[in-house]
Amino acid sequence: MAKPASEVQTSLLQLRNGFLVLLLLGFLLSLLMSRLLIRLLDRPIQALTLAARDIAERRYTQRIHFQFGHEFYDLAEAVNRMGEALDRQLAGLTEQIQRLEAVFNGMNEGVMVLNSQGRIQSVNRALSKLLRQGIQPLGRRPLEVIMSLDLQEACDRMLDCRNEEKAVSTLQIVLSDGRSYEVSMVRLQDRIREPGGILVFHELTEIKR
Repeated sequence: MAKPASEVQTSLLQLRNGFLVLLLLGFLLSLLMSRLLIRLLDRPIQALTLAARDIAERRYTQRIHFQFGHEFYDLAEAVNRMGEALDRQLAGLTEQIQRLEAVFNGMNEGVMVLNSQGRIQSVNRALSKLLRQGIQPLGRRPLEVIMSLDLQEACDRMLDCRNEEKAVSTLQIVLSDGRSYEVSMVRLQDRIREPGGILVFHELTEIKR
């Protein structure tokens, strides 16, 4: 027996309302699950972010610890291995630099290193004894610490020269106190940055005597 049209419409309305209620409940449930998932992922992501920031700032001792089977376990282990490798490389480089500095400062000859602008980048202990007293040499031109116009002009020519055959030269200078030196000059070759130069001062005073 056919139902009246009003009953059919009522049934359809109830069905529609029930579907809308289920849809709303599903949306709320998915929203709740999303918030819970974000909370669960937020802490691991923060830990990974902090570890990556430490590595970028050259702090390689930070380690991330997740339980085996965690979603980010493999990524955390990869970050940890990278930090350990960089830490070992940094320790090795630091040791090499210390050894080179010991050799550099232990040389009897004076050594001066210039940057591409002709400014003094470093000097060893032997050369510091030749410089004008009370003057900090770093960042200055050679003429400002050693009163020799010939030396300054030779440094300028060396840095301006683009001929590799003329990248090595020698010069003899006499300081105001009467001591004479032979200066070996080498222009550094660097394809990435502008080249600088190294000057080695060999004292000739004792030899001449």
